[in-house]
Amino acid sequence: METILRRLLPDGMDDLIRRWRLLVAIRTCGVAGRRELASRLSLSERVLRQDIVILQTYGLIAVTAGGISVTPDGIQTIRSLEEAWPRTAEMWRAVEELKPALNGVRIAGYPAGPYAAAEMARHMEARLHSHMSVCVGGGPLIARAVARSRSLRRLSGLTVYPAQQASAEIASSLARKLGGFQPDGTDIPAILRPPDLLLLEIQEGRMAARAYGLSDDYQRLLDRKEARAEILGYFLNAEGQPVLRIKDSAADLQVIRQASEVLWIGEGELGANAFWAVRRYLSPRGILLADDIFIGTLYQLCFHRS
Repeated sequence: METILRRLLPDGMDDLIRRWRLLVAIRTCGVAGRRELASRLSLSERVLRQDIVILQTYGLIAVTAGGISVTPDGIQTIRSLEEAWPRTAEMWRAVEELKPALNGVRIAGYPAGPYAAAEMARHMEARLHSHMSVCVGGGPLIARAVARSRSLRRLSGLTVYPAQQASAEIASSLARKLGGFQPDGTDIPAILRPPDLLLLEIQEGRMAARAYGLSDDYQRLLDRKEARAEILGYFLNAEGQPVLRIKDSAADLQVIRQASEVLWIGEGELGANAFWAVRRYLSPRGILLADDIFIGTLYQLCFHRS
């Protein structure tokens, strides 16, 4: 249902999902204030104000001096949408519960499927603007999103550079698509660090080993070390401890702490398990961009395991 509507209403779909989430958040709170909602949903005051006016106009919420509440028509609308989009409804319920458990990491979710790469690119685009520096620490997910995207637009004064040599080709592809400048690795000036935005892909250990083209012996070593996740050339075990570092391909992990904003990118069950390991080591901040399978798996890891 959601895929069909998004194909028919590519622009209005985002508004529809955002207002649905707003309705759900108000229902969860009972009676909510504007600041609480803006913080909970990571919305600007302008967007929140516009959405409240629209929901109030259609009789879905009531706005009083005591706060904002959902009307009976609003409750019925939530139920109708949950029946139409069971997977999406389940994902957003998980997102709401995961937020406090992940210490403020914001979550941007999308349905897994044939349009996943386009969805990922659309979320990436929303965080790009002119005259910013973007550092890319990525693998096949980011590469696929950049290659398949039709929404990424050219921006002036944009600088794109890789966090590590292994990400150089992806950074170059993104720079070409956005019309940005990509300095050579040896010529990246210090002024570019810390970046305004770090695109950071989370990879499962074995998949990362194949992406790096590591030898069979190296992959067997990773198995013995029980490497579950890879990030910027470092392999981590299930406890989140680094067990191996790829020589000449590993980046300085300080870039994660120094970046103004970090967009963590992952997908699927394996990606969620990898993020769970990374979370133990780095205490992520920023935004997690993942599909509903990733989010559902992360929910199980967070609330059903010690």
